[in-house]
Amino acid sequence: MSNLKSKIDMYYLNLRTDAENKADYYLKKAEKNKDFIKVRSKLAHTKVELGKAEAFNDSNANELKITLKELSAKQNQILESIGLSEKMIKPDFKCKECKDTGILANGDVCKCYKQLFSKMVADEIGVSQVKLYDFSKARTELNPSINYKVLKTYCEKFPNTKTRNFIFSGQSGCGKTFVAQCIASELIKRKFNVVCIPAFQMNKAFIKSFDRDSDYVLEYLTECDMLVIDDLGCEPIMEKVTLQNFLNVLSQRLFYKKSFIITTNLDSEQILERYGERVFSRLMNKNDTAFIDFEGVDIRTKKF
Repeated sequence: MSNLKSKIDMYYLNLRTDAENKADYYLKKAEKNKDFIKVRSKLAHTKVELGKAEAFNDSNANELKITLKELSAKQNQILESIGLSEKMIKPDFKCKECKDTGILANGDVCKCYKQLFSKMVADEIGVSQVKLYDFSKARTELNPSINYKVLKTYCEKFPNTKTRNFIFSGQSGCGKTFVAQCIASELIKRKFNVVCIPAFQMNKAFIKSFDRDSDYVLEYLTECDMLVIDDLGCEPIMEKVTLQNFLNVLSQRLFYKKSFIITTNLDSEQILERYGERVFSRLMNKNDTAFIDFEGVDIRTKKF
């Protein structure tokens, strides 16, 4: 974990350094102009005086605001005359919200950090980034049992939804993965951190995490806004490693009210038989989870 965190810290350091160096380069270029230096000095002084005036309710505050506006306009004119702009002499951070630190002003972790962490862990454990389906490809006639309008509404209201989780059950090719990916794609468009992982790759990640005594895999699977596990039931089970970790992931996500979608060929009885009562009770919690049985023919072979 420490190595991964170090990589992330270095990534942000490089981003900040690049942005600051570029801004510093243009600022030094602007400072070769004597008029720019004079106006910039007056701007800095006026900002200080305005801060004092506003703090003590000084009547000069409005006049200082006007002066500040005039000086800013004058500075922009000078910059334009030498082929520069105000934007160029300020660091242009990739993430405007956290200024390439990964941490917001209130101390919360920025969305960009979560997305970067997920990508790095995915690369580390070998989860390939596939192109997801979206609702533009949806065709109701292929499987009339799928109510795309309801699913779109779920995406629009996320995460403030009555039903947080879905289990899509049904035979191969009936559209489970397609629908799960459509939801994932829609949430990604809304800048939510979504992790999509096949069950067998999740299993391999648990084993790798166990071998290396590392907790980054669990953080990867528990901290994201939406976790999509595809084809649950195809993976081998190791009770003290994979099953226990799966139970931990479900428990933490339910406790922190984090959403998940699971696709599986298993029905509810088969899930109980395969994973046991503890996992079953967390998956089938009717207060949070909707179990949807997909009906219809294999949409991969159906033709119109």
